[in-house]
Amino acid sequence: QNSTRLAQLTLAQLVNEPNVFYIEIQTPAAIKDPPALPKTQIQLEDVVVQQNAYKALQWQVLSAEQNLKMSKGRLSPSITANAALGSGTSGLYKNIISQSITGEQPIGYLKSGDIVYTPVFSYKSEPVPFKDQISENLNRSVGLSINWPLFNGLQTQTAIKQAKIGLQLAQLNLELQRQTLLKEWIQAECNATGAYQKLLATIEQEAAVTEAFRISEQKFTQGALSVYEFNIQKSKYFITRSSTLQARYEYEFRIKIMDFYIAQSH
Repeated sequence: QNSTRLAQLTLAQLVNEPNVFYIEIQTPAAIKDPPALPKTQIQLEDVVVQQNAYKALQWQVLSAEQNLKMSKGRLSPSITANAALGSGTSGLYKNIISQSITGEQPIGYLKSGDIVYTPVFSYKSEPVPFKDQISENLNRSVGLSINWPLFNGLQTQTAIKQAKIGLQLAQLNLELQRQTLLKEWIQAECNATGAYQKLLATIEQEAAVTEAFRISEQKFTQGALSVYEFNIQKSKYFITRSSTLQARYEYEFRIKIMDFYIAQSH
């Protein structure tokens, strides 16, 4: 009983179940043939390229290719053209339409002592219309520049080499991911098939051992078999039953893994 509770605790921790001692183990359903993955290499390849892990690395390869193109582009000259058009207005901008002398004021003296006067003007003005200000203050500019990378060639060549290495690494990671996914899928099918064959073998073995135990039990009841020999057959019987149960659960586990991969292929 203590071993059972410890096994329940271990299982609960594996599945992250808070109710440790409320786990019920269901008996596996009737044995069914293991599901099959795509059989041909082309079918497997089609499934692999749809996986998110593979797609993520594909984007990394595309990014590395674009980075290489940009690095090579630094060797080419660049031409930049620009143009500007602007104007300005002000509410204080006015036009003088007339002027008149309203008087005079002294501004200094001559050596003779005479006073020097200057006339005082009065101006009449009016605001300049908005549209006139726009046209009068209009300014334009056009520019053209050419950049020829003559002195940074070594830096550009280094950047190109680094971009090529980055692209090769991205392609290598993509190929490794493809091979890993193919291996995982094929390994999952092999494991399921192996577990299925093992289960069938243990079932046949259990049937034979059960029949041998039944005969031994009859002989023991009739006194034709010793206690020692009977216990040996009984021990074989329970060991075989335990092996069959283990094979059943192992097969169910492998089937669940297969179901996971098959669900990803749709």
